Amino acid sequence: METHELTLQLAKHLGMSPQHAQNAVKATFLIIESELKKGNQVTISGFGVFEVITARPRAYTNPETGKVEVEPENSAPMFRFAREIRSWFKEKLKK
Repeated sequence: METHELTLQLAKHLGMSPQHAQNAVKATFLIIESELKKGNQVTISGFGVFEVITARPRAYTNPETGKVEVEPENSAPMFRFAREIRSWFKEKLKK
């Protein structure tokens, strides 16, 4: 499902215009993005957690030069599904 399809489903489910639903979806994503940029975690109960993880610096050997170099600390967004969703997927995979 893409954003457009999500917008149409939301409009249909809540009985609102597609434009209002699109504004709601965009606002939701903007708020999540804004909170992540601040370094905050966003938890949506029953759905999951958006957060920023930080990978510590690590040393590696450059294959071209043979020198040991250090990759700097790196941050990336991450999403973890809620326990209920993860267990649902595990059950589906068993079948």
